[in-house]
Amino acid sequence: MKFLFKLFFLILFLSPFALAALFIASLQHQPLVEHQLVLTQKDISKARALLKQHDPRSLTDNTEKSLKLDKTALDLAGRYFLHTIQPAFLTTGFESQLLNHGLALKLSAGTTILPFDYYLNLQLQFSKSADRLQLSNVQLGNISIPDEISALLLEISQQVLSATDECSLLQQSLVDYRFSARALELDYRWLSQTEQLARKKIRNYLDNPSLQYYAGELSKLEHASQKSFTVVVTQLFKLAGSRSLNHDPINENRAILLLLGNWALGKRNFDEIRLPAFELKINRRMDLAQHLLISAAISSHSNSLLSYLIGTGKEVSDADGGSGFSFDDLTADRLGTRLGETAVINNNSATGLQKSLSDTETVQQIFPVIKSRHGPLNEQQFIHLYGSVDDPRYKKMLEKIDLAISNSRLFMAL
Repeated sequence: MKFLFKLFFLILFLSPFALAALFIASLQHQPLVEHQLVLTQKDISKARALLKQHDPRSLTDNTEKSLKLDKTALDLAGRYFLHTIQPAFLTTGFESQLLNHGLALKLSAGTTILPFDYYLNLQLQFSKSADRLQLSNVQLGNISIPDEISALLLEISQQVLSATDECSLLQQSLVDYRFSARALELDYRWLSQTEQLARKKIRNYLDNPSLQYYAGELSKLEHASQKSFTVVVTQLFKLAGSRSLNHDPINENRAILLLLGNWALGKRNFDEIRLPAFELKINRRMDLAQHLLISAAISSHSNSLLSYLIGTGKEVSDADGGSGFSFDDLTADRLGTRLGETAVINNNSATGLQKSLSDTETVQQIFPVIKSRHGPLNEQQFIHLYGSVDDPRYKKMLEKIDLAISNSRLFMAL
């Protein structure tokens, strides 16, 4: 009876009219959280070390490990998750606050398609009680949600999510968790099914019929053409423009970028099709073509945030004992990210990009020239000239790169 009583009020609470009224009443003129997440060089280095420490290639089945996530790691994870689920017309912000016995979260969502600024702001708090996750202090805009309703919503959400393979596997893997003012500590058990599920999803991507079609067309090009960045890109996107009359243009673009990204990473076999070794170059440099195409593939299949972070992290890593920090490389990363993002925003953007790339005659129409007085920089040189990735001098260079990309013929035509 108690459950039915709660369910009655939940149905009443979630009725269409109540939801609409709640949504309108909760809108605010200012975001609770700004959308920009600033990462320092130290943050990127910590993330790289964390990934290395928990590299699944070094784990055996049923190995138990502990993972500590500080505020920066939680903010990054939250931002990444929101980017993976949000529609292209939304902007989102996320911020976490670690408490002695819990975790408080703030989220903001705004739209880019309305002529006025309104934001949906959400605050909530998680805690642990008797080995159960508790949700409380939920506030939507200026409206406080009763804890009883919040608890029921959490219970229903957990039941719905547990039906998915990913969440079911996550529940099996999670051994324990602890909240503290310094970190969220997770004890997990590595299961071989996790890797199997990941491989299955990758195979599903590569089994895309459109990808197989473009791989076949790429293999038919003359050997000299297979070495030309401009020829390969224009020919494939011309085909995409034709196929998009009867197929989804976003899927066609994703298929091309995934094919080229995998090719740039060294993959040559696509089902029964074998491509030649990757030799595309931009400004006589093969690594620039690889940077661009890999970033575009990541951005079109996940989100621009991840692609930007990978690009920046790669260059900071190069400065710290690698080949050196290069703004040319970073330009290729950011251009690829922008390309992948534009390819899948909506159908108009997808077909517009197809036409623009089909009309490209030289690589210079795609890749902007960024004038820098310095070549590849080691760590000491980078710190001396630009401080870190949150330094105003570095941000000014990023603005210069992004402006040059926006002013390129490729994007000016869109």
